[in-house]
Amino acid sequence: KMANPLYGQNNADSILDGSSRLVKIPISIVGVTHAAGDHGFQWENPEGEDIIVETVLLDCTTEATGSATIDIGVAANATTSSDTLIDGANVGAAAIMVTSGKNPGTNGVQDQTMTSSQWITGDFSASAAGFVGTFYVKYYIPSKAM
Repeated sequence: KMANPLYGQNNADSILDGSSRLVKIPISIVGVTHAAGDHGFQWENPEGEDIIVETVLLDCTTEATGSATIDIGVAANATTSSDTLIDGANVGAAAIMVTSGKNPGTNGVQDQTMTSSQWITGDFSASAAGFVGTFYVKYYIPSKAM
């Protein structure tokens, strides 16, 4: 079927053309230590094609016991560090909420292109033991836009 020009609905794949998607990733660092450089989380592009990461949000509900900051960014694989979305957010001082739009740090920006084979990684600068939070990714698929 053809896309409905009034609503932008594409019946072929049952998603709205150009609609943003929101992914929620719970994070809990257990154990006594979590060394600097250890990955806090990784998220792989699930779409099989290029996407645009509109924004990311990190909701730290329990701060890390160490004096940790976190870098979050688009990376070539699950083990590469990146700070292209959020750079140096302090997650060791207090519970905070940061986004790539409001608190990106020096290198972080919104609207990052992410190829079908890339990942988003979150890496701590120091021990992140005790950290509890949720990471959100908001993205859309350019090829589905009208």
